[in-house]
Amino acid sequence: MYQNSTDEGLEEFVFQVRYAKRAVATGGWFGKGYLEGPLTNGKFVPVQQSDFIFSAIAEQFGMIGGGLVLFMFGLILFRIWRIAQTSKDMFGTYICVGIFGILLWHVFQNIGMTMGIMPVTGVPLPFVSYGGSSLLAFSIMIGLVESVHMRRLR
Repeated sequence: MYQNSTDEGLEEFVFQVRYAKRAVATGGWFGKGYLEGPLTNGKFVPVQQSDFIFSAIAEQFGMIGGGLVLFMFGLILFRIWRIAQTSKDMFGTYICVGIFGILLWHVFQNIGMTMGIMPVTGVPLPFVSYGGSSLLAFSIMIGLVESVHMRRLR
């Protein structure tokens, strides 16, 4: 069989996804405990602080911890949607809907690639993944939504 240099990169992604799914599955309902996950603390998931952060959360805090993270994102998305509905003008609505879409896509893509249903792309989990530029960008987006909320109809 013909093998080229891209097969090694593909093997690495398969390796990461396999161990990320295994880490999520072994978390159970309540998890292994903070810093007690053998797969995430044993460095079996290589890029866990940025790309596969949800696998570390789900292994250490279980389904309840992962569900809490999803609930918090759902709450943020619900608030952005309500602010878009009460906006004074269409421009504010467009800003909120755009930020809603970006945030929803990032959450879906990051958790989806952890679960193996989406391709590994390196999209950060908003406000959770390691990295200053994504934190700054998402903070600016939430600031724009708050600006629209401040100028809403009464």
